[in-house]
Amino acid sequence: NPLPLPVAVVGAAANLFGVMFSHVVESQRLQILEQLLESIKQTRGSRQQTVQLNVMTAFCSYLKHLASCKGRLGSEELRTPSLTLVLGALESANPLLRCAAAECLARLAQVVGDSAFTAGLAQVSFDKLKSARDVVTRTGHSLALGSLYRYLGGIVSSQHLNACVGILYTLSHDSASPEVQSWALHSLSLVIDSAGPLYHLHVEPTLSLILMLLLTVPPAHTEVHQSLGHCLNAITTTLGPDLQGNSASVSALRTSCLLGCAVMQDNPDCLVQAQAISCLQQLHMFAPRHVNLSSLVPSLCVNLCSSYLLLRRAVMACLRQLVQREAAEVSDHAVALAKENREDFAPGNELPILGHL
Repeated sequence: NPLPLPVAVVGAAANLFGVMFSHVVESQRLQILEQLLESIKQTRGSRQQTVQLNVMTAFCSYLKHLASCKGRLGSEELRTPSLTLVLGALESANPLLRCAAAECLARLAQVVGDSAFTAGLAQVSFDKLKSARDVVTRTGHSLALGSLYRYLGGIVSSQHLNACVGILYTLSHDSASPEVQSWALHSLSLVIDSAGPLYHLHVEPTLSLILMLLLTVPPAHTEVHQSLGHCLNAITTTLGPDLQGNSASVSALRTSCLLGCAVMQDNPDCLVQAQAISCLQQLHMFAPRHVNLSSLVPSLCVNLCSSYLLLRRAVMACLRQLVQREAAEVSDHAVALAKENREDFAPGNELPILGHL
């Protein structure tokens, strides 16, 4: 459905600001940033959050446009108001503001292009996470770390990676706050995706963490399980063709991935089930002979009748990949399922409406 007209207009204005602001001379950019900060200070309550969110959206649009043009922020004078704007939103009570601020922080590091500056931003988040106990600070700064890796802000050393992973592991164990767990795990998935080969040393403990949390976190905490699905998918991609190996260590890793998928398939939440299907699709891509189609294909066929669009899309994407490699086997399993449930396909019986795929 299209966005309401007022929301669409504000979004278009933010995008336009991003393009135009990059063509303004530096002295005027500094003045405009200071004016934006002042406008946020002068508002109160819910209106302040609205103004702040619109400002962050526009500023993020500017940083995104600047990065796409291979541009740079400019002199160090622009860094101070930019950081004030972003760090103020990173610890906002509004989760949307925290998400926008985390992305802005990473994109800011991207356009500054200074590894020392980026390391300094990461250190600020490290220090905050070591001392803070409130949910807002922990979620905001944990996502900031993942975003810094996502946008390649220059943190590529194993030392920074070890520190980041260690902190996110600790936050992921915070069973007293499922919100902190889900944000930390989502951030960890961004780190896994971006670290590439550097992450191989952490694969085994990360898989152990994922399995432990899948088995201990109540299914009612769906956001935690969804984030665990993102992590498992990222781990599978990181391992890639190595999953075909026959060594004991690779076999153990592969088994852990399959166990994680099995647990997620049994989750009542449709998004978690979709994540499980996506992970199995990845496993089939890299290690096809280790994915049991006799159980996977029937479960996919059953979920074709789901009332949830995202689950049906995940099923179709997986089936499309399976039939490209093993069409005959997929067909045999589907026909066998139809024969077992012959009464559902008898004339006069209504089939479930699939809706738009």
